[in-house]
Amino acid sequence: MSISRIRQIALVNLVAFIAALTAVGCAHRPSTGSSAPDRVASPRVSPVVGLLEYSDMLDRANPEVRQKAVHQMRRGVRAHPTAANYARLSIALGMPRQRLYTPDEAARYARKALATTPNDWDRISRRFLIDQARHMDRISSKAARHNNVTPAPARDRARIADLEQELAAARAKISALSNIERQIERDRGGQ
Repeated sequence: MSISRIRQIALVNLVAFIAALTAVGCAHRPSTGSSAPDRVASPRVSPVVGLLEYSDMLDRANPEVRQKAVHQMRRGVRAHPTAANYARLSIALGMPRQRLYTPDEAARYARKALATTPNDWDRISRRFLIDQARHMDRISSKAARHNNVTPAPARDRARIADLEQELAAARAKISALSNIERQIERDRGGQ
């Protein structure tokens, strides 16, 4: 199952969970004991809803839009280093299928979003950011294990090319010497 599909399932489950919590909270309100009508409190929407909407928007976007989102959020973080901007940058960097996809950096910014004060993270938002950091760390460590051979620098590649040429020349000389030996053997046998 792809990471994108897992995120979609998690998004749907989380939105359903939040909707259920909101419905349960609205359906059962304890009595205050007074006969005065209860004031309708405006339910506070969890900040995770905005993060999930942002993630969903990027998930449906093409790679160029995702890349632009990373640039925009980097500028946003530089201009306003808030917990919410760090969280959005984490999501943008953690979106696959784009050139600026960097899970290790996404994990770092998710942790930074948690550590930055002031923030208005509730319990569910904190859990989302903790899970985001862990998930991005797992992806980074898998990629590091998979790519434990780092690409050679340009001068190393040039040296390798030179050695391959020398090896090809040596093989050509050995082949020529073998041909000469075979010719000598034929000439001796024919006498």
